Amino acid sequence: MKRIWFFSAIIILTGIIIINGCSRKLAAPTIPAEKNTAAATNTPTQTQQSPVFTYTKTPAATATATYTLTNIQTATAQNTGTSTNTPVPPGSTCTSTTTISPTTRILMTCTSQDTATATNTPPPPGSTDTVTPTITVTVPVFFAAKISGGFYHSLALKSDGTLWATGYNGTGELGQGNTINSCVFVQELSGVSACVAGYHHSSALKNDGTLWITGGIDACGDVIYHSFTQLLTGVSAISGKGTFTLALKNDGTLWGIGDGEEGQLGLGVVNIDSFEQVSDMTGVIAIASGGSHSFAIKSDGTLWATGLNECGELGIGNTITSYTFTQVPGMTGGITAIAAGDLHSLVLMNDGTLWATGNNQSGQLGTGDLITRTTFVQVMTGVIAMDGGEYQTIALKSDGTLWGVGMNYDGELGTGDTNNRSTFVQVLSGVSAIAEGEFHSLAIKNDGSLWATGFNGDGGLGTADNNNRYTWTQIGQY
Repeated sequence: MKRIWFFSAIIILTGIIIINGCSRKLAAPTIPAEKNTAAATNTPTQTQQSPVFTYTKTPAATATATYTLTNIQTATAQNTGTSTNTPVPPGSTCTSTTTISPTTRILMTCTSQDTATATNTPPPPGSTDTVTPTITVTVPVFFAAKISGGFYHSLALKSDGTLWATGYNGTGELGQGNTINSCVFVQELSGVSACVAGYHHSSALKNDGTLWITGGIDACGDVIYHSFTQLLTGVSAISGKGTFTLALKNDGTLWGIGDGEEGQLGLGVVNIDSFEQVSDMTGVIAIASGGSHSFAIKSDGTLWATGLNECGELGIGNTITSYTFTQVPGMTGGITAIAAGDLHSLVLMNDGTLWATGNNQSGQLGTGDLITRTTFVQVMTGVIAMDGGEYQTIALKSDGTLWGVGMNYDGELGTGDTNNRSTFVQVLSGVSAIAEGEFHSLAIKNDGSLWATGFNGDGGLGTADNNNRYTWTQIGQY
């Protein structure tokens, strides 16, 4: 009897089939290919905004200014996409049958675990396209011969005798017949030889010796002129930084108008709306005034002071306010110029030395400390001109360099920062004339161009805007 051994057991572990005690290696079954497709569409759209213009105004020394125009066009990508992925359905089977013998088969099952991901990377939304064309516009440089700084306004006198003004005009300081501020210099008068900007008024001395004033001329605001009005004749010099004005006549007599409540007119405690003579002051050859105090130099070389003295600004060795002119001790002979700030005072001697007294809380005396002085102390040499603001001082040296000291909160010194200084630092060169406002500074260079720095909230710098300047900026005639 013939024995037949038959194994129906099938082991599918290694692809080896064991039959009748022997082995046979089979070819791997063929698995049907999957159908996987993916498609993505990206349709960006662009929207162009209205052009945005930015201007950079830089008056050049060649009497032209270059404006840079930046046109920003914004393109926003709005991306839409659809993705289709059709793999073989999960769990589907593919069958491969291998026949070993009429009674032996191998059945293999495959499971589809295929996934498809469509990735869409459009341009970032909000992407921008910047175009920067350059347009050159001619803007003449503003040329000046004399300057004066007030509280929030400035005056400039041209070589042709025309007077120009810019800044705050709330009480008619600009003399335009209205109370509209201006952020550019506008012409006021002609035939002018000197000008002074006060707190809220302006004074102009004409070639014929007539004195003209506009704005609020006293502390109470009782008398306000919105255009220049003639108030005095026979005048040779004027001063008036505060809420008052002093006038020196050709005969050496001294006259005053406005606020005198701190004795700054030398007339006692007064507030007057018409000029009165200071009876005990004759033989006067030069005058200057600060916030609420005044100085006069007599023909014999003596220096006299009156007014508020709470910080020693009169230089008389104490802090007692004086309501009439008092001689300043130790300051006799050799004085060539005087100037004053809000609460400090400056004297220039004929040897070029600069002397200072009064408030020093911001270092405006230039002594290297913050100690107030009640008598004049020497602070600099080689000086030919100087002026004082609220808490700052500028001095012009004989080599044309400009130096500054004191408060710099609004960029008054033009050093590019807001740090106060207690010792003088050089801030400009090639300068021929200077002036201090309350919180801003002015300078004329050797070529006659006008430069400014500091507070500009009301357009007092004449830069055609209301932005403060922290470095010296050349002024254009817009």
